[in-house]
Amino acid sequence: MRIVLIEDGAVYDGETPARRPLGGLERAVCALAAALADRGHEVQVLNRAPRTTCVSGVLWSPLPVENDALLPGEPPDAVIAVADPALFHRCPDAPARVLWALGTPEALGRPDGRAAIEAFRPALALPGLAAYNASPVGGGTVVPCGIDPVFRPAWDGHARPEPPEPPVAIVTTHPLHGLAEVLDLWEERIHPAIPAAALHVYSARLACMLEPESGPLDPLSPLGALAARARALAPAGVEVRAPLPSKAMAEVYQKARVHVYPGHPQDMICWTLADSQASGLPAVARQRGACADRIVNGESGYLVPDTEALANVTLEILRGPEVWRSLAGTAARPERRRAWETVALSMERLMTV
Repeated sequence: MRIVLIEDGAVYDGETPARRPLGGLERAVCALAAALADRGHEVQVLNRAPRTTCVSGVLWSPLPVENDALLPGEPPDAVIAVADPALFHRCPDAPARVLWALGTPEALGRPDGRAAIEAFRPALALPGLAAYNASPVGGGTVVPCGIDPVFRPAWDGHARPEPPEPPVAIVTTHPLHGLAEVLDLWEERIHPAIPAAALHVYSARLACMLEPESGPLDPLSPLGALAARARALAPAGVEVRAPLPSKAMAEVYQKARVHVYPGHPQDMICWTLADSQASGLPAVARQRGACADRIVNGESGYLVPDTEALANVTLEILRGPEVWRSLAGTAARPERRRAWETVALSMERLMTV
């Protein structure tokens, strides 16, 4: 089957994940395309790739600049539009169409999105129960995303080594999606109780803002205020770091003791939470968005109702090796790591209905 995936977001191709950090959506496109090619399909990705290249059996090509430009040549057997249903206008004659809804629910509910869904009637692939329940268009099939094998713990199948001291908590959420409350609880509750503990905040935006060459921070902007606050808390063990490529982030997860994830109502996938859980890192998260899709409550981490509980459970995991060990073992169970080949099989079914 000749399959075309269309995505119109960041600049990347199949070689990018090994060279620099990528967002979860972009990594998912790379992984699904490669998995479909491994299953014998002729696969092309049209996105903002810098050039035409072939990677792992997948042809990557730049998407025509004009928003309404049709794809050249004969139509493929199937087209997968990523996040944006309006992308079907680029390839209107494909016999099979799948909308891979990796964006926010509101993207499907906008007038242009609804119009495209009504015009092209694609099969709808939703990444989890949270996305299914929040979808404004109804229907669809839940197709959970896969986990990159790089996040398989190095100790898989052996006794779980305890992370090094002092204990490290990590935050990977978008800074405007709850970082302020994490910094509050760290300053007021965690640091006074465990002075040696560290909080590593992984954020490309904040790390860039805190580079010396970036100049002074704007304290009146929300991000500037957060960056200044994080920098001021350096004596309390808070450190802002730039995200790393997947292999290096897997090592980060395996050396940390807890992933503090505030969550956000519009976060329907929780990419980094999925990766850290697969790496065996316990998590504590608010009951928002797709956090419940990622955490087995009380077994691989905890879903908590408020900031007070977030602080209490974080302290419990940082202090208690037995609590940590039990949660880490469940988080890293092999059956929780969905292979991208399985995702490809699910997509094949949607393309042949």
